[in-house]
Amino acid sequence: MRRDTRDSGRSSDPQDRKRRQRSEESDHYSKRRHSQSTHHNSRSSVYGSDNTGKHDSINDDPNRQLFVGNVLVSQTTPEELRDFLNKAMKDSGMVGRDQPDPITQCRLTGKYGFLDFTNAHDCTVGLNLNNIPFKGENLKIGRPVKYTGSITFAKTWQEYANTHGDDNGSANQAHHSSRHQQQPQHPTGDLMTKPFREIFIGHTLPEMTESYLMDFLGNALLKLGMSNSGLENPFLVIMTNGKFAFAVTRTVEDAANLLNLNGIPFMGSNLKIERPTRFDGQLSSISFYNWDDLHRSWVSGDLKVKTGGNPSRILRLTNMAAPEELLDPAFYLDLMEDTRAECSQHGTVRSIIVPRPTGTMSGGVMYAEKDIGKVFVEMSSVKEAINALIYLKGRTFAGRTVDIKFYPEDKFRMQNYSFEMPGVIVTTSPEPLFKDQVYTAAALSKIWTSESSNH
Repeated sequence: MRRDTRDSGRSSDPQDRKRRQRSEESDHYSKRRHSQSTHHNSRSSVYGSDNTGKHDSINDDPNRQLFVGNVLVSQTTPEELRDFLNKAMKDSGMVGRDQPDPITQCRLTGKYGFLDFTNAHDCTVGLNLNNIPFKGENLKIGRPVKYTGSITFAKTWQEYANTHGDDNGSANQAHHSSRHQQQPQHPTGDLMTKPFREIFIGHTLPEMTESYLMDFLGNALLKLGMSNSGLENPFLVIMTNGKFAFAVTRTVEDAANLLNLNGIPFMGSNLKIERPTRFDGQLSSISFYNWDDLHRSWVSGDLKVKTGGNPSRILRLTNMAAPEELLDPAFYLDLMEDTRAECSQHGTVRSIIVPRPTGTMSGGVMYAEKDIGKVFVEMSSVKEAINALIYLKGRTFAGRTVDIKFYPEDKFRMQNYSFEMPGVIVTTSPEPLFKDQVYTAAALSKIWTSESSNH
């Protein structure tokens, strides 16, 4: 797995970081209150034309302006881009076909520019244009850095197109009926655990949209084997606003593991990943990696063993095959042979079990449906299993990233292939190797409860 090893630098003193974060958040909320009571009306001339061909003036209201990036300026004009996006908003049902064009002008400089909208509502709806293909590139569309209004949610262009139709006018009807409705509520999961699933992300850039951050950080956790959300993205939602963002993850473990990515490079910036300042459940006895140290741990293999759970001779590999693929005898044989060949490089493979839709266990019992597609490898020793896990974790098979973990030997001997290992939280605690370094959510909740009761 390729890793970006650019120096991200170490974080400064924790108290200093907390003070800076509080200052950023305080500044955000004070500007937000100010923006709700102030409207900017000053204007000056700019190149680009309105829908009548007359020159328009600069829109200084950040509530009616969007940033657009990744533009091939040499191959387009502001008017062409403006007309293209106006048509896309009408064809997709974001605005009514009989309405005036929502984008009044486009101003380009270098590979980016700004879009001016007729009103704040259409501007917010325009966020759904993010990632729309234009002349061979996917445009980056988001709020400008000077925007200090309320946090809003949006889909990517692909997501919006998949969930909105315009054949029978239903999308337009939904658009009109939603103009005066409240913003939709997004899922945040169990409210009892929500404080432990919230993350602050600093040092973001205007072009870092919610979907970009979600894909990048979610894939990082998945590829590192640190996600506890199966094959789903570990994030429920990410809300961006200028220079920072707030995220809510699916599990307590996912949020804690994200803390190890502090300083990870993304789009030319080193992201700051911390708990929000209002979080009061941090344990003084537990510390986490920063990105540079985590990367070194991954390269050495230590992190792969940590995220693999308690070492045993049995390895469980997932995300290698879909149930329907296993119905093909040739695919099944290839999977068995490739797995044996890879694992045999690190020791003796005693057996391989691949539950299939048409297969049976000893005794003639059919495999449970939820076990179909898993691959179990029995090595001759724990040391050999560790070496195989370090080698295979993060590898791909048929275009899929393989997830590999140790599996309890007693469950394997009993032909119990459904046991789910508890989710792990990776920390830097040194001893003992496989107990204090890896915490489960259940164990952490007991520590949190114990520490809070002593105060």
